[in-house]
Amino acid sequence: MTPGTHRTLAAYQPPPTTKSGLERHILRRLHGARIPEPLVNTLIAGQEVDLYFPHSRLVVELDGSQHHQSPRRLEDDRIKDAILQRHGCAVLRITEERAATDLDGAIDYIIALATARAAESAAAQQPGQRDQQPR
Repeated sequence: MTPGTHRTLAAYQPPPTTKSGLERHILRRLHGARIPEPLVNTLIAGQEVDLYFPHSRLVVELDGSQHHQSPRRLEDDRIKDAILQRHGCAVLRITEERAATDLDGAIDYIIALATARAAESAAAQQPGQRDQQPR
């Protein structure tokens, strides 16, 4: 193999494994956005999440139309959200209905929230710069 082939193979990442058409649709729309690609169906703090943006500690949960038909599922989601928030993650839930009626708005919100949280994280990692005032 040539060095170029080795670099290509090293850079290759297989497409993420999705569990729903909604996940695939959202991922297609996010592809090429100016944010890093999310991890898909991964574990964070012992909870499986649909999309996780590590650079901004943002979890996006995509709730299908049948997802919230029982009070127990709603309560399970609230518990899951609390666990993730306790571990420093913001949780954004997008329903299938919202994706069907305002997908552009949902995508814009994911990008804006991921970007803002990444900027906050970067600023927090630069001690003193946030508090300095010009003299």
